[in-house]
Amino acid sequence: MRKVLKYMSLLLAVVVLAAAIVPTAFAATIFPGDVDGNDAVENKDITALRQHLAGGYSVSVNENNADANKDGSVNVKDLVLLRRYIVGGYDETLPGKYATGTSGENATPWVPIH
Repeated sequence: MRKVLKYMSLLLAVVVLAAAIVPTAFAATIFPGDVDGNDAVENKDITALRQHLAGGYSVSVNENNADANKDGSVNVKDLVLLRRYIVGGYDETLPGKYATGTSGENATPWVPIH
């Protein structure tokens, strides 16, 4: 009986530890503006988003990241925001990276790269 309790305690500890680790290990990260998913917001993202919106191009985009203004749809507004952000001088910011399942309001805004 004592041996069974020992194994059950060990099993419970493993389950509790796994429950704490697994959700954070597999949570996706949203990176607004990183359209091509290379972990940077740059001119290539503008090109990828422009081609995606125009259609007829074989381009892969991350829809969550492409929605740069976080209004729920990927459209020309996102393209304009990205262009203004990258060019600079428009006082535009993008939300920083944040985990899926959160609103991103605590994300640190990106500093323009120009």
